[in-house]
Amino acid sequence: RGLGDVYKRQVMNAANNAKQNGMTFSNTETTLLIELLKQNMSEAERVKADKMLQMMQMLQKRKK
Repeated sequence: RGLGDVYKRQVMNAANNAKQNGMTFSNTETTLLIELLKQNMSEAERVKADKMLQMMQMLQKRKK
């Protein structure tokens, strides 16, 4: 497991905790958080993060 997996777990845990406490993030806020986390990732990890962001955006569109 790489550092990207650690960040992914942290983001997912933070998102779940926020949701349980009635907090939500806009698409802009989510994108900004991911971009900040990507700064310390390798190129391969950034690619994974981009794929995860795309998947999250597709899921959000389906919920609407």
